[in-house]
Amino acid sequence: MKLNEFTEKLGSTSPTPGGGAASGLTLALAAACAEKAVRFSISDISEKICEQLIFLREEGNKLCIDDQNAFSHWQEMKKLPKVTETEKAHRTQQINNAAEQCAKVPLLTAEYSMKLLYTIDEFLPYCNKFLISDAACGVSLAAASFETSIFNIIINLPYIKNDIFKSQLETFITTNPDHFDVIKERILTECRKLLNA
Repeated sequence: MKLNEFTEKLGSTSPTPGGGAASGLTLALAAACAEKAVRFSISDISEKICEQLIFLREEGNKLCIDDQNAFSHWQEMKKLPKVTETEKAHRTQQINNAAEQCAKVPLLTAEYSMKLLYTIDEFLPYCNKFLISDAACGVSLAAASFETSIFNIIINLPYIKNDIFKSQLETFITTNPDHFDVIKERILTECRKLLNA
């Protein structure tokens, strides 16, 4: 799907893509911005950092698709027959499994957004001064991906019946956002300082 087709469909009444898919794409865009900054910089760690960013870019693209597939699958499971007790039990289990997958995708997107932030932080001291703005865009887009992923985790929480997994999700969304914001603001402050130097 071309980008203009994606955004047109995103803004339509089609069930997919939705915000979760947009979060995945935003992660890919964030990683790509940082990747460009690395490719124009000279450092002993450039190759290692670039490999990490390529991985995150590709994962972002994949998560964009995975989110759409997860939601479509959840919708399909709701259509399963529920006449007999056996059918009802099977349907309930399949819906629960599908709901978990719907939450796992934004969870992974958020985790990768955090990893991207750490990766940019590691590389920033070596960044070509003319590409600082691209690195900063990577940070801001990573933050957008992280924050939107948190919303997509929250909206799925009521459908999660696995108490252990639900507790893991709740812990993640209560402990990580503040930590993420602190690191993000520190990196962006440094970016502004370098841009104004």
